[in-house]
Amino acid sequence: MKWIKISMKILHLSNTAGRLGGGVSEVVHALLYYQYKLGLRSILWFVGQKKQESEIARDNELDKSRLIALDFNFFPHLSFFAEIKKNNNNNFLIHQHGVFLLTSLLTLSAGKKTKTIISPHGYLEPEKLKFSPRKKKAVLTLFENRNLKSCDCLVACSEQEAISLRNFGLSQPIVILPNGVNESLVRKNPPNRNDLAFKLKYDIRLNTRVLLFLSRIHPFKGLDLFLECILAIKDEFRKNNWIFVIAGTNELSHERELKIFVESNDINDIVRFVGPQYGQDKVDAFDSADCFVLPSKGENFGIAVIEALARGLPVITTRTTPWKELEDLDCGWWIRRTKNDFINTLLKLFSKDENNLIQMGKNGIELVESKYTWPKVSQQSIQMYKWVLNDFSEKYRKGFTLFKSNDLKR
Repeated sequence: MKWIKISMKILHLSNTAGRLGGGVSEVVHALLYYQYKLGLRSILWFVGQKKQESEIARDNELDKSRLIALDFNFFPHLSFFAEIKKNNNNNFLIHQHGVFLLTSLLTLSAGKKTKTIISPHGYLEPEKLKFSPRKKKAVLTLFENRNLKSCDCLVACSEQEAISLRNFGLSQPIVILPNGVNESLVRKNPPNRNDLAFKLKYDIRLNTRVLLFLSRIHPFKGLDLFLECILAIKDEFRKNNWIFVIAGTNELSHERELKIFVESNDINDIVRFVGPQYGQDKVDAFDSADCFVLPSKGENFGIAVIEALARGLPVITTRTTPWKELEDLDCGWWIRRTKNDFINTLLKLFSKDENNLIQMGKNGIELVESKYTWPKVSQQSIQMYKWVLNDFSEKYRKGFTLFKSNDLKR
């Protein structure tokens, strides 16, 4: 990657960071790392504990001096205003990640002279707004609506999210900036199912075929409905020698609810919980699997999807996610989130031989290499910053995808 010094400074403000921060954390870590590699001065302020600065720096090969944890037991207005005053010129910009937390008050307090960009990261998707609706309505009334409407530009991860932002009533320019994966995650050797480290670690029979879920274990991810589907065709699962592996961090005690369902219906032999997976353990989990599933109620993007594709896995996900490319490029199934569709798709999966699945996996790797690696996405982000800092001049409107209002008519 070519390093070129760029005379801009970007302050990333994030509601979360660190190992338990999910997709938003992965995005801010990657942007910080690759933007710096491309010569951009970028720093990250995030809601968290001081000890996380060292953890994030170590895990992501970042300079700790570029990370500041915000403990909102005190509201750090003074240090924030000092940062704004020090940098507030034509080459300084705030990029906020996530909404509905106090970081939005920081963005609001930056003043009109400071350019601001907000990436809602799916929190304004209709399905997401159904969670804790009273709290979200109160926050929107108190400050978030004002913050969203006063920012200079919005970032959507997909066209689907961009449409949602327009429907929410936001009129600013919207740039579609997808998420990415590290180039090192993209599988270079042909996909195969002979990577046995994960199976050996979790005592899974070596000839068993693995259907993998690897994401947050949260009600929004749709695992309850998917487990009902597995129960309905449990005999087919056993006959075809498949197992469903659930990997991820437990949220809202949802894992306990799912385990009770599995145990009470006596399907422990075909459903396995293995906890969160990081680093090489995560790669091993992907490489042990034959297919990946994300049965989510809705996603603005779904980083887990491109991670699975990058490791050569076919993917099953729902039409409430923006992954029509799975169908178009024959690297998975993009289906309605219904019991019948899940069951029918699983039966199709069982009918595929290993060569079919490997070819679908190769198609997925090609898709990721063409569009979804962090160096490519980070270059697009820098072009977007230049455009915003130069007052949306046509001269700088290049190298990224701008959502057009007529796309709403589709």
